[in-house]
Amino acid sequence: MLYLDVSDLLWYARDHTTLSDIHRAPCEIALNLLGARRPESMPLVALDETQTLGTVETSALRDLIAHMRAGYVPRPALDRRLGAVYAGMRPLCLRPGDVFLTTGASGGVAVRDMNVVLQDLKDRGVVIGVLVYDTVFVTDPEYFDVRDMRVLFKRFVSALTFADFLLTTSEFNRASLIRHMADRSLPPLPVEVVPLAQALSSPASAPAAISPAIQEIARTPFVLCVGAIAPSRSLPTRPTGTSSSRARRRPWGR
Repeated sequence: MLYLDVSDLLWYARDHTTLSDIHRAPCEIALNLLGARRPESMPLVALDETQTLGTVETSALRDLIAHMRAGYVPRPALDRRLGAVYAGMRPLCLRPGDVFLTTGASGGVAVRDMNVVLQDLKDRGVVIGVLVYDTVFVTDPEYFDVRDMRVLFKRFVSALTFADFLLTTSEFNRASLIRHMADRSLPPLPVEVVPLAQALSSPASAPAAISPAIQEIARTPFVLCVGAIAPSRSLPTRPTGTSSSRARRRPWGR
């Protein structure tokens, strides 16, 4: 049986009322699994308030995620929903050969006693997989605060220590992980790519119209920034890079 661990998400919700960019990924993964035709085929599990591994009641988790995705939620309201998740959890004992897949290696939230749990699972013959959906802290650590990097690397090294295999979302991430292990003389781990989902094309839909201004930009060299700049990850190097780009911009630049 394959179990997906969402301990990192629940631990994050203890101290935050809105989702960071990096925590949206496990939320979307969990929601998609909950909406699957047979969600019981991959149960969601987490550490409860006593640091005991248990199964998560799906409706309570769905309610918690929905409110965090909606924007700011008052702390008391979120605490009630988080309490409902913990109250609905049931103890779980994984068996030899079961697969425990965690998404916490990229999250940067230090879940207390997780290493103890992982060691116990290894001792019982459970296969441990780690989904690493963001490797920017490995490839470009200069974009992170020193304190944040300590937490991220602590989680990442712990994941590599206990993992039997890694999953990631792109060939770039796969190459980065393999290179990181080789550069630090770490035992190599299998790294598999699980591509992000793609929407099916709709032949009936009309082609999107591109404005003349965008067409003009597309015919010249340009820098495309994808995503949001979260306050927790907006370091001085980013505004500096933006200012430098503006200083060299073309007449059409904004």
